[in-house]
Order: sequence, then C-alpha cells, then structure tokens
Amino acid sequence: LYYFIGAIYPYVFVSIAWDCQEVVNIKNLMQIDAGLGQVVATDTSQIPYYLVGDEWIRLPGSLKHITVGPAGIWGVNKSFGRIHRYVLPFACLSICLCCLQAF
Repeated sequence: LYYFIGAIYPYVFVSIAWDCQEVVNIKNLMQIDAGLGQVVATDTSQIPYYLVGDEWIRLPGSLKHITVGPAGIWGVNKSFGRIHRYVLPFACLSICLCCLQAF
C-alpha cells in the first residue's frame, strides 16, 4: 500500500511530482481512512492505528472499522456492537490518548 505526499491545487495545471511512500509496520492492513491531515487504519486482527509522521501508533481497543474527520476519530467494535470515539486533548502535540468513550 502506498500513500501520496504533496498538494493538488484546483484549477491550476501544474506538473506535480508524486512522492509515493510504502506504508510499513502494519501487517495485513484491512482498512484505511484519511481526513483533516490525519490518517487512521485497522488490520485484519482489528487493531486500530494512527499515523504520526512516518510512524504508525497503535490505538487502544479493538475496532472493525475506523474513520477520521471533522467530528474526530470514530470506530465500530464488532464484538460488542459499540461505537467508540477517541478523544485527543488539545494540549497534546503528539498522539496522546487520554480516554476511550463508549456510547
């Protein structure tokens, strides 16, 4: 799996060099999502990950599906049928997961 680093500007026709880099450190990647400069993923063992720089950080819990967007990072746990929201405190500059709220 590869991901794109760069920028695409609408309505501007410029030659853009694609800088594709291989995603490493996640075996058996199952699902990936990106939004608002954040990237999250799960593997076939339902382990969730968060991309910080070029390193994948394992998130707590077990999720079948994970997504990221303006409303935060959300995931679904197949075993318990629960929806989870990861809460990241604004004071943390790096990935600092303080709690996992189950609804």
